Amino acid sequence: MCVTVKLYDKGIGVESKLKLLFTLISLIFIINNLFAQEEKLNNVFDRENKKYPNSLERYYLQKSLTRNLAPQVLEDTIDASKYIIGPGDGFQIYLWGELENQVDATVNPEGSLIIPSVGEIDLNDLTLAQAITKIQGDISKKYLSNEISINLVTLKKFRVYLSGEIKLPGSYFVQGSDRISDVIEIANGTTDWADGTRIEIRHKSGEKQIIDLSEFYIDGVKEQNPTLNSGDVIYVPSIDVTRGYVVVEGNAEISNSLRTVSENQTPQEPVSSLLGVYALKENEKLYDFMRRVGALSRKSDLEDVVVKRAGKEYKFDLLKREEEFVSFKLENKDNIIITPIVDQVYISGEVHLPGRYPFKANYRASDYVGEAGKLETSSDPDNYKILRRNTGELLTGGQVIIEKGDTIIVPKSGGEKFKDFMVVITPSLSLLATVLILIRGLK
Repeated sequence: MCVTVKLYDKGIGVESKLKLLFTLISLIFIINNLFAQEEKLNNVFDRENKKYPNSLERYYLQKSLTRNLAPQVLEDTIDASKYIIGPGDGFQIYLWGELENQVDATVNPEGSLIIPSVGEIDLNDLTLAQAITKIQGDISKKYLSNEISINLVTLKKFRVYLSGEIKLPGSYFVQGSDRISDVIEIANGTTDWADGTRIEIRHKSGEKQIIDLSEFYIDGVKEQNPTLNSGDVIYVPSIDVTRGYVVVEGNAEISNSLRTVSENQTPQEPVSSLLGVYALKENEKLYDFMRRVGALSRKSDLEDVVVKRAGKEYKFDLLKREEEFVSFKLENKDNIIITPIVDQVYISGEVHLPGRYPFKANYRASDYVGEAGKLETSSDPDNYKILRRNTGELLTGGQVIIEKGDTIIVPKSGGEKFKDFMVVITPSLSLLATVLILIRGLK
């Protein structure tokens, strides 16, 4: 907007001209501000807007399972006898016969479906099967000679709540085909103190349902991972030590299916440590427990599982005594020690890249040192030291075949050791020579 003001009239004083100029500038500012506010209102939900990342739309999309481009993603056909109709469900109605017509209608926030020339149909708390029957009945009263086809084409989106031992508790937006595991996943999983065997679902009707989500993760039992309804509250309880628990000790580098990878972990690192307290199921066997918490993995040393109970130790080798391992019943306050299989080799000393290296069958010490980058200051391969993990034996030589967990030490060469010795001793010799000179001067 451009405004040109001519202040050449001799009849207007300087003071009046300044007042007029100030008024015009204020008017331009107000008009531009109104345009800016209108543009801001129009672009609040514009994803190209720079303020979109902080808008409510983005917040709700991030808290929703249904943020994809497709209207809905289903794992199977909807069960008409169980699906509860609610606000947001969309119907497509066809009339066939003397009068053909198509009507698209969505259930409004009051739970009613409004069909032109038929009226308002109350569908509150009805299943899909009941709703279709009621819609057909009301339409038949108006169109006597027509055939009616009714289809559910859009699923409602609704709010559920997560509480208890959840990393990100709060409300989330889902659709009727989503399950408990889906919501827990977008909430970053459960905490370390969660008891996934007693998850509670509280429905709006007051009914409560207890599920064991671990049965779904292990055996794929969908009944233990049900779909959700509007207003459901999912409560993940803490481990109740009064009901029975076991403690996992050791250094098990294995994962728990109810937990997620943290942001600062890399794919090469263990997902999580199983150290800690776990709820114990009634009459649970050692094998079943290890399977439930994810301890039966390639990272676990199944030849060396120990259970400590009241001062006694029970040792198990799954690969040799499988029946005993499977049938052993756990008791309250048992301590289970699960050690990891070491599949790495450690290199230290005169190399460019000291540290851990993957174990390779039939590799010699000199082969690993070559991968780590031998320094010019290193000694001959014949002087390499190898510390056996299993026996504690100290071996010498670059031709030694390396085993899992061994440590290779690359020492400095004799010449380098002499140089280091001279670097240390030279200042001392200089100081001694100075002292001797001073003593002679005093004589």
